[in-house]
Amino acid sequence: MTGDAYCFTGIERSNKLLVAWHLEKRSEEDAQEFSYKLRDATNGCFQLTTDGFLPYLFTIPVAFRTNIDYATLVKVYATTAEDQRRYSPGDVVDIIATDQIGNPDPDRICTSFVEGSNLT
Repeated sequence: MTGDAYCFTGIERSNKLLVAWHLEKRSEEDAQEFSYKLRDATNGCFQLTTDGFLPYLFTIPVAFRTNIDYATLVKVYATTAEDQRRYSPGDVVDIIATDQIGNPDPDRICTSFVEGSNLT
């Protein structure tokens, strides 16, 4: 593979187990492939939170149908001129959680586990 790549990862919140992953482009086709891998690696109904990547809104329902409690979490960042010169994002100024399928527990809507694993 040449050029940019994206690693989709699914991490279990309690023991931090990497349940499924997929390395490719950040595209709808690859989001779908990752969704199927995650479905095949899990059992029963569970809660899933993704970022606001638009293809997830189509791929998660196709892979899991209604057998999931699914929400999205979008973080809104402040941007300054200094932020535009560095790689890391600015400060989080708002968080928008949206239920997508089922009945996700608002207290468990979180993307921090995956974001934290990106640092290791």
